[in-house]
Parts: sequence; C-alpha cells; structure tokens
Amino acid sequence: MDNSFTELREHRTEMVLDTRPIEEPDTVAGPVLWTEPRYLAVSSRHRLAARSRVSLEDLARVTLLRMPANAPAAIAADRIPAVTPLGRPIEHGPRVASFQEALAMVGAGEGTFTVGGQVTRFYNRPDVTYIPFSDAPPIAWGFVWRASHETARIRAFNTHAVALRSASRPAR
Repeated sequence: MDNSFTELREHRTEMVLDTRPIEEPDTVAGPVLWTEPRYLAVSSRHRLAARSRVSLEDLARVTLLRMPANAPAAIAADRIPAVTPLGRPIEHGPRVASFQEALAMVGAGEGTFTVGGQVTRFYNRPDVTYIPFSDAPPIAWGFVWRASHETARIRAFNTHAVALRSASRPAR
C-alpha cells in the first residue's frame, strides 16, 4: 500500500514487489513468490478485538477504511470488498493516504483494515489488534513490471528470485 505502482507508472523504477491480484493491462505480474495469511486490523478497544479468529462475514459488522486512490483497482477490491461472500454489504469508511495513516485510524477506532501476516511482526502497536481470518485466501506477493519496458535483465532478475525462493522452501 505504498507508492510502488505510482513509481512504476512514472518510470521511476523498473519493477516492484507487490501483492496480488494484478489486473493492470499494461503490466506483467511474475509468478507468486510467497503468500501470507490475511488478518483484520481492529482497534484494541473494538468488540472483535478479543476474538481469536474472524470470518469474511464479520466484515459486514465493521467499517473498512479505503485504500489510497492510487492503489490498483483489483488489489483495492480484494482488500476492501463491497460485500461479504454471502452478499451482505460492507460499510466503507474514509480513504487513507498511507499504511501508517491506516494503522493510526484503526488505533483511533475510526475503522478496520485488512492486512497480511507480516504486519503482525513489524507493526506492533498497543492500540491495534490483528485477528486472523478463518476463511480468507492468503495474500500473494511477486514482482510486477511494465509490459512495454520488459527487458532480458528484468526477466533474469525475476527468474533468479523464483529460483532462490524455490531453493529456500523446505522439502516436503
């Protein structure tokens, strides 16, 4: 939820590591490198904060903060859906400009936000509780680049990243 797509679109970077889904017609999404579980960030004072798990249907009981206007539409729709799987409407709150602003607003009780599992390790806050979803798909990560500027170097970098990731996975 940073400015990675803005930087890609403005030609300030050649490729970015970002979440899925990617449905931008002018981009190439490389293979998924890893996934992480999905969580709901709520104020530590929120009625759901004491729960050990939430479901996607619980989103009908909260207000979801909206992603920045420059977020890719498919990612925004994935993280901030309009309805639950059973079709119940989900209330949308204010639009945030950054991830830090989202966490501050969650902590202040102004809404909730869906996040990936890594957030629970790197963004510990006493005013925010992270609750895992019991039924939500994981959030996937991989490289993205502009289709019109694809080069052998970009393809090689992505291929190497995939190989490194595959080599680091434990044997099953």
